[in-house]
Amino acid sequence: MILKTILDIFNVKFLFNKTYPKGFAKLFEIDDVIPSKADWHKYKNGQCCVCSIPEELSQTHKKHRISYFIQEYAIPFLANYIYKRDYGIYPNGEYKH
Repeated sequence: MILKTILDIFNVKFLFNKTYPKGFAKLFEIDDVIPSKADWHKYKNGQCCVCSIPEELSQTHKKHRISYFIQEYAIPFLANYIYKRDYGIYPNGEYKH
């Protein structure tokens, strides 16, 4: 089996609710490397759609550190982008917006 290393550099910012660590952070890719289109899960304002709305809402009342958001949402989102860029499809399929 051949494994491919997924590696790239992104310029991102995170926005938090005033209630941090409660709430769900927002990820923005600010260099426009990722196209701002629905099928790339990125809005025109640069915000990345890292999960479905119901999942985001379920996380809103929980306390999480930024490291959790990065590990569970930001890195998988960016890795999925790289995979789709290179192979034309998402490795785990699409999720609803």
